[in-house]
Amino acid sequence: MAKPVATPLIAVAVGGACGAMLRHGAYQLVPAPWDLLSVNFVGTMLLIWLKQARPLPSVRLHTALTTGLCGALTTVSSLAWFTMFTTVDAHDGGGAAQYVLITLVATLFPGWILWQYAERQAAS
Repeated sequence: MAKPVATPLIAVAVGGACGAMLRHGAYQLVPAPWDLLSVNFVGTMLLIWLKQARPLPSVRLHTALTTGLCGALTTVSSLAWFTMFTTVDAHDGGGAAQYVLITLVATLFPGWILWQYAERQAAS
């Protein structure tokens, strides 16, 4: 029997709504350009932790938190928009390149460290 498609879609929708609200809240509380960097950092760390953590009580909860919440919280489209805005409107291609580099280093390197730590914890 085929699995119902609606259940994971609802989980993603609920998680996504929560992630979008968290991102909007961060944009209200944290000044630019740190707002975008902070949500991408927090979302990346949360996603890695969730992927490496012990299994969650249900697949639906895992889907809601990873694909939904983290997917809506972190956003490549906002990073692309900020980069284009900085490059085109502010005529600062160097600043845009620096921001993209900082974002990648600030999310990927700590994420890699967290992943390695979680792997070691799981192995012991």
